[in-house]
Amino acid sequence: MPNTIAFPKNYISNLDEVYRLASVTADLTSPASMSKAGTNTNEIVYPQISVTGLGEYDRNSGYTTGAVDLKWKTVAFNYDRGTKITVDVMDNEESRNLAFGMAGATLMREKVAPEADAFTFATIAALDNISKTKGFTLSREGEEDGWDYLGFTTIYQQGEGEILFSDDGSVYVPPEPLPEPEPYIPTLEEVQEEKVKEMNAMQQTVIHQGVDVELTDGSIEHFTLTDQDQASLMALQSQVAQGAEFVPWHNVNQENQCKYYQNADMAKIVQAALSFVVYQVTYFRDLRIYIRSLRTKEEVAAVTYGMPIPEEYQSQVLKDMLAQMNE
Repeated sequence: MPNTIAFPKNYISNLDEVYRLASVTADLTSPASMSKAGTNTNEIVYPQISVTGLGEYDRNSGYTTGAVDLKWKTVAFNYDRGTKITVDVMDNEESRNLAFGMAGATLMREKVAPEADAFTFATIAALDNISKTKGFTLSREGEEDGWDYLGFTTIYQQGEGEILFSDDGSVYVPPEPLPEPEPYIPTLEEVQEEKVKEMNAMQQTVIHQGVDVELTDGSIEHFTLTDQDQASLMALQSQVAQGAEFVPWHNVNQENQCKYYQNADMAKIVQAALSFVVYQVTYFRDLRIYIRSLRTKEEVAAVTYGMPIPEEYQSQVLKDMLAQMNE
């Protein structure tokens, strides 16, 4: 079996360079050689050095002997945050080692550098008297206006490309964030009316889907009942009533052309369509009354279109229709 050797990859120097280019405070960062990791993970060690000053010298004794004192001081981080990003080894290889490198660079450029800059500026701004100025005067270019702002000695607020000053020592305090609004809980009546709207939409869908009709030769065809279909059938009903031998119409199959239906078949189509629409309208009206009678949201949520309506909420018309359908 051949050897599989994975060579180590070091992205640290590249990521440090990305940070240096993205950070606006990178010039304040000490060279890496001036610090090292401490004993604990949240500590850093940096050198402090002192030397003796100049002394008298002469030709006989030469220079005075000086001294060098180098100490390593351990301090805890005043800012310690981090994250861990993971890229599958195979995914990284399939992307030609771009996935991890780009992810790390994006993290440095869009997350680490802006946050570190903000912390650095905040630390500097927190120093005593850092927000104090000596005031200033303003003049237009080429003019000696000398508008007096010497009393504006406090930085009130700093924004992108602008600084606001105050003359009373006040500084900007951002408002407290508004609390998240409580989620709205609908009332029982609102839930009922929403369910009524839902059932009305279902009624229209069922009607538009249409009805099966058994013709005089025993075949069954399906006819849609859109609003336009219903209006057309009502108009054709007059031809049936006048005894027209053949009446033109079409079934649901869009691959079939319109054809002539015998008077008896057209009468069955019109009657079936009318009965179907009347039943759906009657059923919905009784269902709406039933929905508005329910006393809990859970009961309302359980309502579905086509479910049996309790007998006490059925109109006499619906009862008669159901009895006829069950014959």
